[in-house]
Amino acid sequence: MATTVANLTAKADGSMEGVFATLRVNAPITVIPNSNKSREDERSHGLARQKHR
Repeated sequence: MATTVANLTAKADGSMEGVFATLRVNAPITVIPNSNKSREDERSHGLARQKHR
């Protein structure tokens, strides 16, 4: 059984914004592509918590 923990919307710059929500957490987040990736084993995206809107 799968559970959705984030609803994200893609933006023109390649990032995604949305809300990470669990029973204890409800936080706006941004998923940012790693444009400086130089090796295959480096992460492809980073996660940043936004301030409340």
